[in-house]
Amino acid sequence: VMGFDGGQLILPELNQTKGRSIRIRIPAQDIVLAREKPKGLSALNVFEGTITQLHAGQGPGVMVQFKTGETLFLARVTQYSAQNMGLAVGQTIFAIVKATAFDPAGIGT
Repeated sequence: VMGFDGGQLILPELNQTKGRSIRIRIPAQDIVLAREKPKGLSALNVFEGTITQLHAGQGPGVMVQFKTGETLFLARVTQYSAQNMGLAVGQTIFAIVKATAFDPAGIGT
């Protein structure tokens, strides 16, 4: 279990010294967003956040920046999903991240 400003993440094979600061990378496409707090999931990491930016580039994707505590995350959703969910800056969302989305090799200081 790794704590961060805003919550905690359950990570597989985290062999780090307790109390040590580390940086992890979560690919934006591995974060699923929900408008309501989900229940009964196999995913171990669910946390609440507030959308701070939406960026629709060229193509079908929208980058959603959200903040949990003081920690910023990026999620990638389709434009269809962003419109269907009515995503907007300032909106509360729930992020779902499977523990298997983390690559232990990508954990650094």
